[in-house]
Amino acid sequence: MQAYANRPRPERATATLGDVYEAERTKIKPYPIGTFAHVPIALLIEIATEYEFDPGRINEVVVEVPTSGAAMFGRDEGDNHPTTAAEAQFDMPFAVALALTARKAGLTAFDDAVGGGYDDSFRRLMDVTRTVGSDKLEEYLPDLYPARVIVRTPTETVERFREWVEGEPEHPMPWVDLEAKFADLTPRLNNAERAATVEVVRSLDSRTVAELVETTCTAVR
Repeated sequence: MQAYANRPRPERATATLGDVYEAERTKIKPYPIGTFAHVPIALLIEIATEYEFDPGRINEVVVEVPTSGAAMFGRDEGDNHPTTAAEAQFDMPFAVALALTARKAGLTAFDDAVGGGYDDSFRRLMDVTRTVGSDKLEEYLPDLYPARVIVRTPTETVERFREWVEGEPEHPMPWVDLEAKFADLTPRLNNAERAATVEVVRSLDSRTVAELVETTCTAVR
């Protein structure tokens, strides 16, 4: 606790034991990328799908995030494109290019982009992306991680703002998206094994720990 807090209060760990279930308030990351990039990715997938932009016609993408997020995810002039998964997870231009080219950002799409190298379209989108910090958006932290994105083409400018993304405790991911994420993360499992695991998880309140463990272990053997 000393490593994560200046004034740890261990008594809070059991203060509401049996009444409050923190697992129900757990944030589920929709994308395998740092949190500050989640809202921009969601907005850009939405824009790319709605407008069907040709990535080659996008002149500029501006991503406005909290100041601390820009410091963590932005680039200085002349910085290289990420070459490892760890670098890509905290690189806003990579997140932008992934959202606009793949129109999804699950683990498979992420790994394909990192492992397969960058084609000219992907590389150009990273080059035309700017990350801007905002002190006003910084005030939302740590409850929300808002962002504003602006996409400019020769004929259009599209701007979107959002304070949250699905996966937050107050805005949970629907089960259809959770199941899709689970499938993306478990390529070694077959459909029947995934379905059995999902069934147990969805009915945890009437299941035993042994049932959950047995189902999970059977699936991963």
